[in-house]
Amino acid sequence: MVLAADSSSASANTLTIRKTEWASVGILKVCPAEGPSFFVREEYLPFAIQSLEPGRVLSPEDAESLLASGRVFLAEREAMAYLARSEHSRFMLVAKLVKKGFTVADYEAALDFLEAKGYLDDSRFAEAWLRSRSIHAHEGRIKLLAGLQARGVSPEIARNAVGEYYLDHDESDSCRKMAEKLLNQGKTTDKVMASLVRRGFPIKLIRSIIEKI
Repeated sequence: MVLAADSSSASANTLTIRKTEWASVGILKVCPAEGPSFFVREEYLPFAIQSLEPGRVLSPEDAESLLASGRVFLAEREAMAYLARSEHSRFMLVAKLVKKGFTVADYEAALDFLEAKGYLDDSRFAEAWLRSRSIHAHEGRIKLLAGLQARGVSPEIARNAVGEYYLDHDESDSCRKMAEKLLNQGKTTDKVMASLVRRGFPIKLIRSIIEKI
């Protein structure tokens, strides 16, 4: 018998249920006759809770499924720890969970659950990321779209988020401020234009700003 966190290396052994108890709403604490206790969310259980009555001996297959469900809950808990610190896209959470040693079988159901409950939302992440970028950098639509998609946000969600962002922000004003800053630093017009292109501003807008300045 091993911890749910190590279920991927479990041998095909039976598992005897000593007792179970509700740790909180929807979260069950499973206490085997041998080995450490572990937690599992009811939604992740591969069978009815009644199958976990005290004294019940699970087959190797059912024991493996139960341990796998416990590992899904561990992935959920790890993902929530990241989300408690800041908004994440699903793609970003997957990368961090994989780095922690979780597999697709571990995190897929956990992230689906978090999305269904509204704890994980790519649209909300996109809005938060754009707000942060507006504070720290002057960037154009092209760069912002690329930044969101690089973080795993779908093209549709990224376009919608950037569209909403520009309802409250003026891209031309941001481009002008950045152009003025670069010119004041002694940059040549060609270098200013190249820098603004790298920052994701449309070339037509850049030329218009430069001409006005």
